[in-house]
Amino acid sequence: MVDPMTIMAITKGVLSAGQMIKAGVDKNKRDKAKPTGPSSYETGVLRNLRRARRASQTGTGGVANRAAARQMAKSGLRNQFKSGGPVNQGFYSGLMSQTLGNIAKQEATTTAGLMTQEVAQSNRLGGISRDLALLDSTQAAADSAAGKQGGMQNLMATLPDLASAFGGGTPDAV
Repeated sequence: MVDPMTIMAITKGVLSAGQMIKAGVDKNKRDKAKPTGPSSYETGVLRNLRRARRASQTGTGGVANRAAARQMAKSGLRNQFKSGGPVNQGFYSGLMSQTLGNIAKQEATTTAGLMTQEVAQSNRLGGISRDLALLDSTQAAADSAAGKQGGMQNLMATLPDLASAFGGGTPDAV
């Protein structure tokens, strides 16, 4: 016949194993619920900012504005010529130069703004990645500490029962 104290010790061990299994299942659920990194929206915003900045830097972003300025100058010269008035090429050339200069300034301002937004978005995405890494580290440390504490508590609770079952001593003697 098996001693009741031994049965109690074995039961505590089985319950402890059940607690460890449940903790593992809970950890898996928590890990699945945790975001794995920046959202696709956040990375899409960064991708769009980079695309717009490159277009602005290479000059393809202001193509429509420059084409509109050329069309305006062409129409102005044509209308002056058709109306029979004097066509001052120098005036229109200066106006066109000033217009293109304004467009270039606007593109430079746009490029600088896009670069600022791109850096801010990159920092935000980097912050998300750092926060998730820190979360993983903190959770691993907490899981380790909880496991050690739980194991020690289970061991301390089981030792007196085992000592009395096998050694015949009292729990106080241990």
